[in-house]
Amino acid sequence: MQLYIIYTQVKKHERQTKIKEIVHSHKVHTQEELGHLLEKASFEVTQATLSRDIAEIPLIKKGGMYYDGSSGTPQLPAQRILGVTLSPPNLLILQTPPGLAQSTAYQIDGAKLKGVAGTVAGDDTIMVATKADQSLKEIKQSILKLFNQSSVGHNRKATNDARQIIN
Repeated sequence: MQLYIIYTQVKKHERQTKIKEIVHSHKVHTQEELGHLLEKASFEVTQATLSRDIAEIPLIKKGGMYYDGSSGTPQLPAQRILGVTLSPPNLLILQTPPGLAQSTAYQIDGAKLKGVAGTVAGDDTIMVATKADQSLKEIKQSILKLFNQSSVGHNRKATNDARQIIN
C-alpha cells in the first residue's frame, strides 16, 4: 500500500510539472485544451484531477489564458480582494479580479482561518461560509491580513445578489 502511495505522488508531481511546462510553452485557454495537451504528452487525466491540479499548482487565468501562478508570472494585482460584502448570518462575498477567485479561495481554505467553514469560487467571486460562533468582521480582517491588505471596497451589488440567493 505504501509503495502505491509513493507511486501516486510521483505521478502527480510529474503531471503537475508537465502542466507547468505546457502553460509556459503554449497558449492554453481551457481545461479541455490542457487535457488534450497532457494526453499528447502521454498523461491520462480526468477533468476532476485536472481541476485539482490547477488549484494546487496554482494556475491562474488572466486574459482568457492559463498562467503558472506559483512562478509569479504574470504579476498578480496588488489587491487580490477588491470588495467584501458581509451577508449575515454566516456568509462573506469576496470580489477578486477576473480569474483569481479560485486560487484565492484555495489559499483561504489552505490557511485554515479560525471561523471559516469553507469557500465556493467562481471566476471573480468567492462565497466564504463561516461558522456560526464567529464574527463576520473578524473573519473579514483575517482574510485581508492573509493577503496583506488593510482595506477593500464595499460591493452593494454582491449584497443584493447574495440576498437573492439566500431568499
